[in-house]
Amino acid sequence: VLNAGSDLENQAFGTINNICPGVITGTIIGQGGNVVNQCNQPTTTDVSSSLNPSTFGQSVTFTATISPVPDGGSVQFQANGTNLGSLVSVSGGTASASTSSLAAGHYTITASYSGTTNFVSSVGTLTQTVNSLVCPAGSFLSGSSCVPAPPGSYVPLPGATSATLCPVGTFTDVEGQTQCTPAPAGYYVPSTGSTSALQCLAGSFQPATGSASCNPADSGNFVSDAGATSETVCPVGTYQPNTGSTSCRSE
Repeated sequence: VLNAGSDLENQAFGTINNICPGVITGTIIGQGGNVVNQCNQPTTTDVSSSLNPSTFGQSVTFTATISPVPDGGSVQFQANGTNLGSLVSVSGGTASASTSSLAAGHYTITASYSGTTNFVSSVGTLTQTVNSLVCPAGSFLSGSSCVPAPPGSYVPLPGATSATLCPVGTFTDVEGQTQCTPAPAGYYVPSTGSTSALQCLAGSFQPATGSASCNPADSGNFVSDAGATSETVCPVGTYQPNTGSTSCRSE
């Protein structure tokens, strides 16, 4: 570093030019009190990522490191030429910006350092990869995150963007399911998206699982209790001409 009082003391009075060997910062005053030329120091800007590759929806922080450490300035971050927020002030030689809005794809992240009166501007780049978010089975993509399938629905395979309602004859009463539960024997599920099975009423029965309805007791038979899986033949001395009966007649 040149000092006006020593290195330049034998220079002629007046303005001194072209004395910058590359490690001079600031302004040097000659003995005559005139200001000599200003020496701007070159810089380099390196860009780093907190997570690379990242997944859609994840927050990523990009950091620009300027060398040598400048006395200020700001950095504009861009992704494929689009600004990532506003200018960020440089402090201690670094500036950072975070984002979670990058869609799946490949990006050139650019950090443009503005420079100061003592430090030259510079630009650094980084290639950032953002992978698609693949939700596991039992969940689906909603916005930028995976959410479990709500009760009454299911998601059988990974990578879904919506849940499917449980079909007739099935149900689920908990979230995050990959399949629905068939209605047990003696029960039925008449509609889609159900969270529970209904018990067959007295006078009806259902021997199968996964049913959408119950069978009325045949004539000559009866079903006295709810949730039955079979019908009972009227005993000797009784009869029942109707279907769906809960008892037999004796008169």
